[in-house]
Amino acid sequence: MAYATIEDVECSWREVAAFERERFEQTLEDAALWLDGQCEASGVDPSGVQTEVLRMLSVNLVRRMVGELDPTGSDPQRTTYTDQTSQWSVPARVGGDFYLTKGERVLLGVGRGRAGFSA
Repeated sequence: MAYATIEDVECSWREVAAFERERFEQTLEDAALWLDGQCEASGVDPSGVQTEVLRMLSVNLVRRMVGELDPTGSDPQRTTYTDQTSQWSVPARVGGDFYLTKGERVLLGVGRGRAGFSA
């Protein structure tokens, strides 16, 4: 079950067009499974994480997956769609993978992402 909804994505980002809804719903479900896996791998019980944190992280993961939160600041190639009453632009392709920023890992309570060495 997804931690965020299409409405959550729309409230914090942009309107999701009708033709995108199915892809976004699946990506939100995938993000929830991925977050659960990150928690499990770090020994964190996702039920102990605040609902709002899981919702925010899910939305951020989806936004990055479709290229809108590119950390390099580059503008992804876009495709423009038009219909009788409006015009909108979306990333030309889905690119990327799920990942958490350092701050997001802290909020979720999962590993530091550092390699450990001992002598």
